[in-house]
Amino acid sequence: MKVRIAGILTYELNRQRRSMNTNAIGRRLGPIILVPLLCWLISCHPNDDSELTGVYSAEHNWTKATLTLYPDHRFVQVVALIEHDFADSASGLWSYDAETHYVTFDSNFVGLMSVPNVVHDLQSRQAFGLHALPADNYFGSVTIGSSEGVVYKKRSAL
Repeated sequence: MKVRIAGILTYELNRQRRSMNTNAIGRRLGPIILVPLLCWLISCHPNDDSELTGVYSAEHNWTKATLTLYPDHRFVQVVALIEHDFADSASGLWSYDAETHYVTFDSNFVGLMSVPNVVHDLQSRQAFGLHALPADNYFGSVTIGSSEGVVYKKRSAL
């Protein structure tokens, strides 16, 4: 009986040691994995304007738009009404502020919030002022805009 109890105790001690070794490995690897992951998640904004150049697309209610940002800080925006036979383009200049993480478009940029404004902006070419939209880079997907409004998603680089 004593031999059997000693065997059970030895088995239990060995199991606990293996468990402790596994936990120690997890405690050592956790920070090694967690620190780079947190650093990557924190840098969820483009570092400079070169990450922003490319072709973006967006949809909002009755409009579709394609936005192309060129390396020389020009942009071309093509806006189409989905259910109407109307499309036009606008062009101008853009800039990126790495501190605020906002892309600023000059007065030619067309907001897509409502159809009458889009048609009016494109037909009259009247400026509604500068547009500043947040730029994000989550998991390698670059977006310009906010979830409350229109979000342009990067489709390809130039």
